[in-house]
Amino acid sequence: MKSWSLHIGLNQVDPNHYKDASGNGWNGQLFGCESDAEFYKQLATSAGFSRIVSLLTSQATTETVKQEFMAAKEALEPGDLFMVTYAGHGGQVDDLNGDERDRKDETWCLFDRQFIDDELFDLMAKFKPGVKVLMFSDSCHSGTVARNVPSNTPLTVSLRNALASNNVLERVVPGPVLARTFEFNRADYEEILNENYANQDEVSTFVLLFAACQDHETAKEQGIHGIFTATVQQLLTNPGAAFTYRSLFDELRRNINPSVQVPNFFTYGNPALDFSGDALFATVKS
Repeated sequence: MKSWSLHIGLNQVDPNHYKDASGNGWNGQLFGCESDAEFYKQLATSAGFSRIVSLLTSQATTETVKQEFMAAKEALEPGDLFMVTYAGHGGQVDDLNGDERDRKDETWCLFDRQFIDDELFDLMAKFKPGVKVLMFSDSCHSGTVARNVPSNTPLTVSLRNALASNNVLERVVPGPVLARTFEFNRADYEEILNENYANQDEVSTFVLLFAACQDHETAKEQGIHGIFTATVQQLLTNPGAAFTYRSLFDELRRNINPSVQVPNFFTYGNPALDFSGDALFATVKS
């Protein structure tokens, strides 16, 4: 069986596309996302993945990400595993095709533009029946970024101040930046958002998503890693650590302070392929 992985990490985005409220360039500087991608790359290497690709900051454009998905779509067969990890800003745009209950599409903020969850879902639908997809998304609004859902709840002032005093950054695009960026690139986004994408019934793979937080929350980073990814690293490097995908998530929930963020475990696709109860990377090692 083949196992491929793709690791995306952006410490900043292109200020020629992203704009602040005044229309000036916004680069969204972060510090731990490339390190997160490197950790997941090392994890894939240790697990024995046969093809491992990293896209860091300016390399992580919508075109390069789509190319990697399409390459995996062509190469992977039933039973094969595709692991995708993302670390960077998360955003939201208005849902124009009516498939979101909260009227918002969640996004990954790739270098050149926001990558809409509908686009990601559509790529998943192109895989051959029986392929398994494992995702780790360490970004804001990531709870169901592989599909959809709820509204944003801001942090309390006291918690925001406490996080700032501990050098914790939020991986979220400020609302005024999202609004100005959309307006500055309205024609492009409206064309993307009005596309006809595959629906959930057309997915014959099984997608398992580890998300850093709920859709209404912000993911945080401290130092060289996201808090979510640092916890994954801590759990998996403990001597004698042995997890199923589900038990790893349960430990993540126990080890991350819920007042900071609450990880999410989200699945969709063909339930007959559900591998959440399998030992971590068992298909890679078989």
